[in-house]
Amino acid sequence: MPAIKHDESYTWQVEKFSRYKFEYVESRNGYDRYSFGSSIFGLSVVQNGRLNKLNLQLSLSQRRRCLPSWPWLGLTLHEYNSPPSAWSNETAEISDPKNTCIAWIAGKKDEYTCKLLGRVSKDHFVFHNSKFVLFDDLFDKSKDLLHNGQLTIVCEVRTTHDVPGVRPLRLLADHEGNTLASDLRKIREEGKNTDFTVVARDGREFPVHTLILSSRSAYFDTMFKQDMREKHEKRVIMDDISSEAVAGLLDFIYTDAVPNINSMAPELLLAAHKYNIPRLMLLCEDTMVSNLNVDNAAQLYHIADMYDATHFLSAVKQFIIKNLKEVKATDGWKQFVYHSARLADKLFDDVADFVAQHKSP
Repeated sequence: MPAIKHDESYTWQVEKFSRYKFEYVESRNGYDRYSFGSSIFGLSVVQNGRLNKLNLQLSLSQRRRCLPSWPWLGLTLHEYNSPPSAWSNETAEISDPKNTCIAWIAGKKDEYTCKLLGRVSKDHFVFHNSKFVLFDDLFDKSKDLLHNGQLTIVCEVRTTHDVPGVRPLRLLADHEGNTLASDLRKIREEGKNTDFTVVARDGREFPVHTLILSSRSAYFDTMFKQDMREKHEKRVIMDDISSEAVAGLLDFIYTDAVPNINSMAPELLLAAHKYNIPRLMLLCEDTMVSNLNVDNAAQLYHIADMYDATHFLSAVKQFIIKNLKEVKATDGWKQFVYHSARLADKLFDDVADFVAQHKSP
Protein backbone atom coordinates (compact mmCIF):
# COMPACT_ATOMS: atom_id res chain seq x y z
CA MET A 1 0.00 0.00 0.00
CA PRO A 2 1.28 3.50 -0.75
CA ALA A 3 2.27 5.73 2.17
CA ILE A 4 0.74 9.17 2.69
CA LYS A 5 2.68 11.84 4.59
CA HIS A 6 0.83 13.91 7.17
CA ASP A 7 2.23 16.81 9.26
CA GLU A 8 0.56 18.68 12.10
CA SER A 9 2.03 21.19 14.54
CA TYR A 10 1.27 22.99 17.79
CA THR A 11 2.81 26.25 19.08
CA TRP A 12 3.24 26.62 22.83
CA GLN A 13 3.70 30.21 23.97
CA VAL A 14 4.83 30.68 27.57
CA GLU A 15 4.31 34.30 28.60
CA LYS A 16 6.73 35.67 31.24
CA PHE A 17 8.70 32.42 31.27
CA SER A 18 11.00 33.48 34.12
CA ARG A 19 8.02 33.66 36.50
CA TYR A 20 6.86 30.10 35.86
CA LYS A 21 7.41 27.68 38.73
CA PHE A 22 8.36 24.07 38.10
CA GLU A 23 6.26 21.82 40.31
CA TYR A 24 7.57 18.59 41.85
CA VAL A 25 6.68 15.48 39.82
CA GLU A 26 8.76 12.49 40.96
CA SER A 27 12.06 11.24 42.37
CA ARG A 28 14.17 8.85 40.32
CA ASN A 29 17.87 7.77 40.33
CA GLY A 30 18.78 10.31 42.99
CA TYR A 31 17.14 13.21 41.15
CA ASP A 32 13.92 15.07 41.84
CA ARG A 33 12.06 16.06 38.69
CA TYR A 34 10.07 19.28 38.40
CA SER A 35 7.80 20.17 35.52
CA PHE A 36 5.10 22.43 34.09
CA GLY A 37 2.93 21.84 31.05
CA SER A 38 1.12 23.39 28.12
CA SER A 39 -2.57 23.48 27.42
CA ILE A 40 -4.17 20.34 25.96
CA PHE A 41 -4.10 20.12 22.18
CA GLY A 42 -4.87 17.56 19.48
CA LEU A 43 -2.45 16.10 16.91
CA SER A 44 -2.70 12.98 14.75
CA VAL A 45 -0.44 9.94 15.10
CA VAL A 46 -0.42 6.47 13.58
CA GLN A 47 -1.87 4.02 16.09
CA ASN A 48 -2.84 0.41 15.35
CA GLY A 49 -2.11 1.13 11.69
CA ARG A 50 -4.56 4.03 11.53
CA LEU A 51 -4.21 7.80 11.74
CA ASN A 52 -5.86 8.85 15.03
CA LYS A 53 -6.24 12.23 16.71
CA LEU A 54 -4.90 12.20 20.29
CA ASN A 55 -5.19 14.70 23.12
CA LEU A 56 -1.61 15.68 23.91
CA GLN A 57 0.34 17.95 26.22
CA LEU A 58 3.88 19.33 26.14
CA SER A 59 5.86 19.71 29.36
CA LEU A 60 9.23 21.21 30.28
CA SER A 61 11.10 19.54 33.12
CA GLN A 62 14.16 20.04 35.32
CA ARG A 63 16.19 17.43 37.16
CA ARG A 64 17.55 18.56 40.52
CA ARG A 65 19.40 17.20 43.50
CA CYS A 66 19.71 19.42 46.57
CA LEU A 67 21.18 22.03 44.20
CA PRO A 68 20.20 22.74 40.56
CA SER A 69 22.98 20.46 39.29
CA TRP A 70 21.45 19.43 35.94
CA PRO A 71 21.85 22.27 33.40
CA TRP A 72 19.32 21.04 30.84
CA LEU A 73 15.59 21.44 30.42
CA GLY A 74 13.86 18.34 29.06
CA LEU A 75 10.86 18.41 26.73
CA THR A 76 8.20 15.71 26.76
CA LEU A 77 5.11 15.10 24.63
CA HIS A 78 2.48 13.24 26.72
CA GLU A 79 -0.82 11.67 25.83
CA TYR A 80 -3.09 13.61 28.17
CA ASN A 81 -4.84 11.78 31.03
CA SER A 82 -3.49 8.38 30.06
CA PRO A 83 -2.29 6.55 33.19
CA PRO A 84 0.99 4.59 32.88
CA SER A 85 -0.76 1.23 33.23
CA ALA A 86 -2.83 1.94 30.13
CA TRP A 87 0.33 2.34 28.03
CA SER A 88 1.69 -1.18 28.35
CA ASN A 89 0.09 -2.30 25.08
CA GLU A 90 -0.51 0.98 23.24
CA THR A 91 2.81 2.81 23.56
CA ALA A 92 4.72 0.65 21.11
CA GLU A 93 2.07 1.41 18.47
CA ILE A 94 2.09 5.15 19.16
CA SER A 95 5.88 5.01 19.07
CA ASP A 96 5.79 3.40 15.65
CA PRO A 97 8.63 4.54 13.33
CA LYS A 98 5.88 6.03 11.15
CA ASN A 99 5.51 8.73 13.84
CA THR A 100 8.31 11.24 14.34
CA CYS A 101 8.36 14.46 16.31
CA ILE A 102 10.39 17.63 15.84
CA ALA A 103 10.44 20.50 18.32
CA TRP A 104 12.26 23.81 18.27
CA ILE A 105 12.40 27.18 19.96
CA ALA A 106 11.17 30.12 17.90
CA GLY A 107 13.08 33.18 19.13
CA LYS A 108 13.68 36.57 17.58
CA LYS A 109 15.49 34.91 14.70
CA ASP A 110 12.56 32.48 14.39
CA GLU A 111 14.88 29.54 14.81
CA TYR A 112 17.49 28.28 17.18
CA THR A 113 17.48 24.57 17.71
CA CYS A 114 15.74 21.62 16.14
CA LYS A 115 15.75 18.37 18.07
CA LEU A 116 14.29 15.00 17.17
CA LEU A 117 12.53 13.69 20.23
CA GLY A 118 13.39 10.03 20.83
CA ARG A 119 10.47 7.59 20.77
CA VAL A 120 9.95 5.79 24.07
CA SER A 121 8.12 2.48 24.25
CA LYS A 122 7.87 1.72 27.99
CA ASP A 123 6.63 4.85 29.68
CA HIS A 124 3.58 7.10 29.74
CA PHE A 125 4.77 9.59 27.16
CA VAL A 126 5.05 9.57 23.39
CA PHE A 127 8.25 11.53 22.72
CA HIS A 128 10.98 12.84 24.99
CA ASN A 129 14.31 14.66 24.95
CA SER A 130 16.12 15.14 28.28
CA LYS A 131 18.54 17.68 26.73
CA PHE A 132 16.22 19.98 24.82
CA VAL A 133 17.86 23.28 25.78
CA LEU A 134 20.34 24.53 28.36
CA PHE A 135 18.46 26.50 31.01
CA ASP A 136 21.07 29.28 31.08
CA ASP A 137 20.82 29.71 27.30
CA LEU A 138 17.23 30.87 27.65
CA PHE A 139 18.41 33.94 29.53
CA ASP A 140 21.46 34.62 27.35
CA LYS A 141 20.42 37.72 25.41
CA SER A 142 22.93 36.97 22.64
CA LYS A 143 21.01 33.79 21.74
CA ASP A 144 17.66 35.58 21.31
CA LEU A 145 15.56 32.67 22.56
CA LEU A 146 13.07 34.72 24.57
CA HIS A 147 11.10 37.55 22.98
CA ASN A 148 9.95 40.09 25.58
CA GLY A 149 10.20 37.31 28.17
CA GLN A 150 8.07 34.90 26.10
CA LEU A 151 9.26 31.38 25.31
CA THR A 152 7.77 29.91 22.14
CA ILE A 153 8.14 26.18 21.42
CA VAL A 154 6.86 24.66 18.19
CA CYS A 155 6.10 20.94 18.18
CA GLU A 156 5.50 19.16 14.88
CA VAL A 157 4.38 15.54 14.53
CA ARG A 158 5.11 13.94 11.17
CA THR A 159 3.46 10.68 10.18
CA THR A 160 3.34 8.34 7.24
CA HIS A 161 0.41 5.94 6.96
CA ASP A 162 -0.76 3.41 4.44
CA VAL A 163 -3.90 3.87 2.35
CA PRO A 164 -5.76 0.53 2.26
CA GLY A 165 -7.18 -0.81 -0.99
CA VAL A 166 -4.77 1.12 -3.22
CA ARG A 167 -2.06 -0.71 -5.12
CA PRO A 168 1.40 0.90 -4.66
CA LEU A 169 3.61 2.15 -7.47
CA ARG A 170 7.24 1.04 -7.65
CA LEU A 171 9.01 4.37 -7.38
CA LEU A 172 12.66 4.88 -8.13
CA ALA A 173 13.04 6.72 -4.82
CA ASP A 174 12.13 3.52 -2.98
CA HIS A 175 15.23 1.72 -4.22
CA GLU A 176 17.94 1.35 -1.63
CA GLY A 177 20.59 4.07 -1.73
CA ASN A 178 18.75 6.30 -4.19
CA THR A 179 18.75 9.44 -2.05
CA LEU A 180 20.29 12.86 -2.58
CA ALA A 181 22.83 12.26 0.19
CA SER A 182 23.91 8.86 -1.14
CA ASP A 183 24.11 10.16 -4.71
CA LEU A 184 26.27 13.12 -3.65
CA ARG A 185 28.51 10.81 -1.63
CA LYS A 186 28.89 8.55 -4.66
CA ILE A 187 29.76 11.51 -6.91
CA ARG A 188 32.48 12.60 -4.48
CA GLU A 189 33.90 9.11 -3.97
CA GLU A 190 34.03 8.46 -7.72
CA GLY A 191 35.54 11.89 -8.41
CA LYS A 192 33.06 12.82 -11.14
CA ASN A 193 33.60 16.30 -12.60
CA THR A 194 35.75 17.44 -9.68
CA ASP A 195 37.63 20.74 -10.02
CA PHE A 196 39.53 21.06 -6.74
CA THR A 197 41.61 18.90 -4.36
CA VAL A 198 41.73 18.77 -0.57
CA VAL A 199 44.95 17.33 0.88
CA ALA A 200 45.15 15.91 4.42
CA ARG A 201 48.27 16.23 6.59
CA ASP A 202 49.42 12.72 5.68
CA GLY A 203 49.28 13.60 1.95
CA ARG A 204 46.05 11.79 1.08
CA GLU A 205 44.16 13.66 -1.63
CA PHE A 206 40.38 14.10 -1.92
CA PRO A 207 38.94 15.33 -5.25
CA VAL A 208 36.01 17.70 -4.57
CA HIS A 209 33.68 20.24 -6.21
CA THR A 210 34.14 23.97 -5.57
CA LEU A 211 30.42 24.62 -6.03
CA ILE A 212 29.47 22.29 -3.17
CA LEU A 213 32.27 23.44 -0.85
CA SER A 214 31.48 27.13 -1.35
CA SER A 215 27.75 26.57 -0.77
CA ARG A 216 28.41 24.85 2.57
CA SER A 217 31.30 26.88 4.00
CA ALA A 218 31.80 30.65 4.14
CA TYR A 219 35.55 30.02 4.37
CA PHE A 220 35.63 28.16 1.06
CA ASP A 221 33.21 30.61 -0.53
CA THR A 222 35.66 33.44 0.24
CA MET A 223 38.60 31.37 -0.99
CA PHE A 224 37.02 30.71 -4.37
CA LYS A 225 35.82 34.30 -4.84
CA GLN A 226 39.06 36.06 -3.94
CA ASP A 227 42.47 35.93 -5.58
CA MET A 228 43.98 33.41 -3.16
CA ARG A 229 46.85 31.03 -3.86
CA GLU A 230 44.65 27.97 -3.31
CA LYS A 231 42.23 29.18 -5.97
CA HIS A 232 44.99 29.26 -8.60
CA GLU A 233 46.61 25.99 -7.50
CA LYS A 234 43.19 24.31 -7.28
CA ARG A 235 44.14 22.59 -4.01
CA VAL A 236 44.19 23.32 -0.32
CA ILE A 237 46.41 21.54 2.21
CA MET A 238 44.82 20.84 5.60
CA ASP A 239 48.12 20.19 7.35
CA ASP A 240 46.57 20.09 10.83
CA ILE A 241 43.81 17.56 10.07
CA SER A 242 44.12 13.79 9.63
CA SER A 243 42.82 12.05 6.54
CA GLU A 244 40.08 10.37 8.62
CA ALA A 245 38.84 13.75 9.85
CA VAL A 246 39.07 15.27 6.35
CA ALA A 247 36.92 12.40 5.07
CA GLY A 248 34.42 13.06 7.88
CA LEU A 249 34.42 16.79 7.09
CA LEU A 250 33.69 16.12 3.43
CA ASP A 251 31.01 13.57 4.36
CA PHE A 252 29.24 16.30 6.28
CA ILE A 253 29.69 18.91 3.54
CA TYR A 254 28.21 16.56 0.94
CA THR A 255 25.61 14.65 2.97
CA ASP A 256 24.98 16.60 6.23
CA ALA A 257 26.01 13.53 8.25
CA VAL A 258 29.20 11.95 9.57
CA PRO A 259 29.43 8.16 10.00
CA ASN A 260 31.29 7.11 13.18
CA ILE A 261 31.52 10.70 14.43
CA ASN A 262 32.21 9.66 18.05
CA SER A 263 35.86 8.81 17.44
CA MET A 264 36.69 12.01 15.54
CA ALA A 265 34.41 14.64 17.08
CA PRO A 266 37.24 16.66 18.77
CA GLU A 267 39.27 16.86 15.56
CA LEU A 268 36.17 17.59 13.48
CA LEU A 269 35.32 20.44 15.85
CA LEU A 270 38.69 21.97 14.97
CA ALA A 271 37.92 21.60 11.25
CA ALA A 272 34.39 22.98 11.60
CA HIS A 273 35.69 25.99 13.53
CA LYS A 274 38.51 26.68 11.09
CA TYR A 275 36.40 26.32 7.94
CA ASN A 276 33.35 28.10 9.39
CA ILE A 277 30.72 25.34 9.35
CA PRO A 278 28.52 26.14 12.39
CA ARG A 279 26.12 23.23 11.92
CA LEU A 280 29.00 20.73 12.06
CA MET A 281 30.30 22.47 15.18
CA LEU A 282 26.95 21.91 16.90
CA LEU A 283 26.91 18.27 15.83
CA CYS A 284 30.41 17.75 17.28
CA GLU A 285 29.48 19.56 20.50
CA ASP A 286 26.33 17.47 20.99
CA THR A 287 28.32 14.29 20.31
CA MET A 288 31.00 15.15 22.86
CA VAL A 289 28.43 16.19 25.49
CA SER A 290 26.72 12.81 25.08
CA ASN A 291 30.11 11.08 25.62
CA LEU A 292 31.14 13.31 28.55
CA ASN A 293 32.50 11.42 31.56
CA VAL A 294 34.82 11.88 34.53
CA ASP A 295 37.92 10.74 32.61
CA ASN A 296 37.58 13.07 29.60
CA ALA A 297 35.91 16.09 31.25
CA ALA A 298 39.13 18.11 31.69
CA GLN A 299 40.24 17.49 28.09
CA LEU A 300 36.82 18.44 26.72
CA TYR A 301 36.75 21.60 28.84
CA HIS A 302 40.04 22.66 27.23
CA ILE A 303 38.71 21.86 23.74
CA ALA A 304 35.47 23.78 24.32
CA ASP A 305 37.39 26.85 25.50
CA MET A 306 39.88 26.65 22.63
CA TYR A 307 37.18 26.80 19.97
CA ASP A 308 34.89 29.22 21.84
CA ALA A 309 32.07 26.66 21.87
CA THR A 310 29.94 28.40 24.51
CA HIS A 311 27.06 25.88 24.49
CA PHE A 312 29.50 22.99 24.89
CA LEU A 313 31.67 24.82 27.46
CA SER A 314 28.69 25.52 29.71
CA ALA A 315 27.65 21.85 29.74
CA VAL A 316 31.19 20.61 30.52
CA LYS A 317 31.67 23.24 33.23
CA GLN A 318 28.46 22.19 34.97
CA PHE A 319 29.55 18.54 34.80
CA ILE A 320 32.98 19.28 36.31
CA ILE A 321 31.49 21.41 39.11
CA LYS A 322 29.10 18.58 39.94
CA ASN A 323 31.81 15.88 39.85
CA LEU A 324 34.87 17.92 40.85
CA LYS A 325 36.30 15.45 43.36
CA GLU A 326 36.18 12.54 40.89
CA VAL A 327 37.48 14.63 37.97
CA LYS A 328 40.45 15.92 40.02
CA ALA A 329 41.54 12.32 40.68
CA THR A 330 42.03 11.53 36.96
CA ASP A 331 45.21 11.67 34.88
CA GLY A 332 43.35 13.92 32.45
CA TRP A 333 42.93 16.53 35.18
CA LYS A 334 46.63 16.41 36.09
CA GLN A 335 47.55 16.98 32.43
CA PHE A 336 45.00 19.76 32.21
CA VAL A 337 46.41 21.62 35.22
CA TYR A 338 50.00 21.16 34.01
CA HIS A 339 49.41 22.37 30.46
CA SER A 340 46.53 24.82 31.04
CA ALA A 341 47.08 26.46 34.43
CA ARG A 342 45.23 29.62 33.35
CA LEU A 343 42.13 27.66 32.43
CA ALA A 344 42.30 25.65 35.65
CA ASP A 345 42.39 28.89 37.69
CA LYS A 346 39.43 30.22 35.72
CA LEU A 347 37.49 27.02 36.36
CA PHE A 348 38.19 27.23 40.11
CA ASP A 349 36.89 30.81 40.06
CA ASP A 350 33.68 29.50 38.48
CA VAL A 351 33.45 26.81 41.18
CA ALA A 352 33.88 29.46 43.87
CA ASP A 353 31.18 31.62 42.30
CA PHE A 354 28.83 28.64 42.11
CA VAL A 355 29.39 27.75 45.80
CA ALA A 356 28.90 31.39 46.84
CA GLN A 357 25.61 31.62 44.92
CA HIS A 358 24.20 28.48 46.52
CA LYS A 359 25.65 28.80 49.99
CA SER A 360 23.04 28.70 52.72
CA PRO A 361 22.55 32.03 54.50
